This record gives sequence, C-alpha cells and structure tokens, in this order.
Amino acid sequence: MIIISISPFKKFELCPLEFQSIVEDKEGIIWIGTRVAEKDNTDVNKRSGKGGLNRYDGEKFIHFPEIEGLNNSNVFTPYKDNVDQIWISTTSNGVYAFENNKFVHYDVPKSTMSFLKDKAENLWLGCAGGLYRIHPNGELGNIRTNGPWK
Repeated sequence: MIIISISPFKKFELCPLEFQSIVEDKEGIIWIGTRVAEKDNTDVNKRSGKGGLNRYDGEKFIHFPEIEGLNNSNVFTPYKDNVDQIWISTTSNGVYAFENNKFVHYDVPKSTMSFLKDKAENLWLGCAGGLYRIHPNGELGNIRTNGPWK
C-alpha cells in the first residue's frame, strides 16, 4: 500500500477550504468538492481562497471557475453514478452533470446533500428542501409532502 501525502496544500492553491467530498472517475481523475472555510472570515464576501470544484489528475490540480459553466464557488458533493457520470451539487445553484467535457445545469432549488441512481436510470436527489428526481429524459420533478410529483 502506498500512501501519498500532498503537502503543503498552499503549493496547489487549495487552502483555506473545507473539503466536502471526493470521488474518482473511470479515468482515475479525482474530483474534489470544496467551499471556502468559514473560519477564514465570518463575512462571506471577505473570504479568501478558491472554493468550488477541483480536479486532480495525478500530477496537478485544476480549479473549475465560474466561467467553465459551474456557477457556484461552493461545491457540496461530487457524485459518480452507476454509468460513471460525474454529478456536482452546489450549495445554492443546483446540480450539474459533467458531460462531454462541459457542465450541464439542472435547476434544483435547494442544496443537494445526496445522490442515488436507480435501476430505471432516475437520479434521486436528497435536498435540504425535499426529494427530487431527474428522469433519464432530463425532466426534473420533486416529491411534495402534500401531494404527488410537481
């Protein structure tokens, strides 16, 4: 077993951050969801660092800024589904699928905390405001406490 320590983080410009989640894709690329550390500054507008999505290919880190189509600097969870599709949830701007080297946005109104892809290829999203589903055709729906799908 080989254990690699990456130190210091400053070299890779990943501090000061809170690491939310890490996943590896079928190519061996490591996707890291981060957000700017709250302890860095209590005023969100004065925090330093580059929260968001970072990718590590074994040699270098790449930070995906907003201009790449990922419109939020705080990534809560990267997720790899059963067909190796990478999904990214943000704290305030929905969910993104990484398809053909670009991000496709799904407008989920609440922060997504968890993902699950079922046998019918529906992507289920556990969110701060309820349960959502992205149908294989891209249609987004949610389960409401007072009724069926919206």
